[in-house]
Amino acid sequence: MNNLSNYINIIGDYIWIPILLPLTVFFIKSLLYVKEIRKHTDADIEEFVSLYNARIKENLRICAEEILQFIGKREKESIEHHLYICKKFNKTIGFVKFMYSCRYKYLFLAYIAIDKNDHLANKYGLKLMIKKIYKEFVKKKKANLLITEIERGTDGTHVTALSKLISRYAKMYKAKSYFLDFDYMQPNMPNDNFDAVPEEILSLVYVPIYHLANNRISKTELISLLQSIYFEIYYPSCNEITLCDCNNYNTYLESLIKIYAEILPEYIILNPIDKQT
Repeated sequence: MNNLSNYINIIGDYIWIPILLPLTVFFIKSLLYVKEIRKHTDADIEEFVSLYNARIKENLRICAEEILQFIGKREKESIEHHLYICKKFNKTIGFVKFMYSCRYKYLFLAYIAIDKNDHLANKYGLKLMIKKIYKEFVKKKKANLLITEIERGTDGTHVTALSKLISRYAKMYKAKSYFLDFDYMQPNMPNDNFDAVPEEILSLVYVPIYHLANNRISKTELISLLQSIYFEIYYPSCNEITLCDCNNYNTYLESLIKIYAEILPEYIILNPIDKQT
């Protein structure tokens, strides 16, 4: 009888774990939520700017005002600009800035960051923002491709912590992530000396939300994609804020496309990120 009593006590001590643990996780997640900044008067803009300047490296970021000018704006009805932030109570602990191409059905991930000093942000914030994007653009069958520019490793390799992170999240949604096997020239942003410095060579990450027949895309398809990125995402940043001659900037972007036309092979290989070393 004593053994039975002891056994019941042991069960009583531990049976709460599978019940309480899911409730605890649910409670923690309920502290976080994702919202889109749609107006220039949004009270969360100041915290977004502060986190953006703190988390995005100086050589990779544009001034925050250039991001904010596109809030809720479409470029010639072809590009939608979106800015999601992740909140914990009243504090902004993460953000993702991306564009959606209505014409080519791709999502261009421009910036994404989390407050490294916040444990909940690191554990759940990024997941919640990716889930929001998936729900709004992939599940509703608006987008069939995600692309983003990332820095290469210090030794010139494609694989970085960020590329591994992208690969991991792609797998969560049953998608595969690839590096396009070519040197992607990130255009210099429009300013008074945009053509005075060489372009940074980055990796272009390609995450199709569909089955690929083979791991390659044609030169024509890639150049069309690059033209969309250069002229529908980069070019509109040329305006009164940047004090740049937009005709010259257009010519500069055209010159980069001409380089691709001359040097790219007829097919460009897609290298799976999870198979890179």
